[in-house]
Amino acid sequence: MPLKNRTNKRKIRKSLKTRRRKQKGGGAGWFKSAPINAPPIRPSNGPILPEDILFQDADVCILKPGVKKGILIFTNYTQPAGTPPLCEAGLKTGERLRSEKLSFVGSNLPGRKIHPYIFFRAPFKSTEIDYTSVDDEIESVFGESALAETGCVWIRVDPAQTYVYSSEIRALYKGDDLDAELHKSRMKMTDFLQQQAYNKEVTQSPGNRFVTNLYSYRVFTEPFKIPISYPIIESNIISAEVLVRVPHLTPNYFVKCAPAPPPPPPAQTFVGEWCNKNGDIIGYCPICRKTTTFDSNRIYHKATCTNRGKEIDLTEKPKTTESLAVCS
Repeated sequence: MPLKNRTNKRKIRKSLKTRRRKQKGGGAGWFKSAPINAPPIRPSNGPILPEDILFQDADVCILKPGVKKGILIFTNYTQPAGTPPLCEAGLKTGERLRSEKLSFVGSNLPGRKIHPYIFFRAPFKSTEIDYTSVDDEIESVFGESALAETGCVWIRVDPAQTYVYSSEIRALYKGDDLDAELHKSRMKMTDFLQQQAYNKEVTQSPGNRFVTNLYSYRVFTEPFKIPISYPIIESNIISAEVLVRVPHLTPNYFVKCAPAPPPPPPAQTFVGEWCNKNGDIIGYCPICRKTTTFDSNRIYHKATCTNRGKEIDLTEKPKTTESLAVCS
């Protein structure tokens, strides 16, 4: 083989090896972040003392709400109808709600896993924190738009003793061993924040795209023509979660609770002449222009006209009792 061809092949092998190492976190392996040259993050307003801690396990260290230290994280919730405000009653894990035989969003979906923890959102950005007020703290880490959040609970954690997991892995991974896969992205929050600072320095050049290693949270660029595959995704937006294994997170944990809007009123229900014995809707069809039977599968607003076989919107007609008919 000519010397020139051998040299070219060595260069190609070296380039592929470098690219694979880059995708694995810049030579730091699948489970570690790339070397970080960003300034150290100081999210705590002084050292965390034992008396500052309200709860601690292997994944999270929750601080007392009034301690002006650590960093704030949040979770969103939906206010169930007919229950006391969750800002007063507190939040419960799926396992706790199931043990109390209480239904909740998604609890009846087939194959839905019931979790022993509450998901909190890790900080969006890495920056110096203004501890003047709670709202100043929130704005420092999550931006001004976070102040308008409703149905939101904020708690305070020590980032040096709290770990994050990749939200994208939970959404994208289809294997049976999800917990083991998620563990590959487990990272101390202080390291995660420094990685966020590093990622902000990454710039995109023509012909390249932003990609992210879901294990290391590292953002880098890759030519569009180079195919990527899991755990590398095309994105430069990092989303991570904190797992809080407190079965009943009572209000004494809350730094702030923004009440959720009231639940929507239930669909207006009609019985008797509006439902046949099979439970189908009998109402006005704007296609047939007459009262008819709909095969609705108990869906509000939309149904299929049995005469024409077309899906129609029951609200197209002026809001009369016919257009709102729903079977209970």
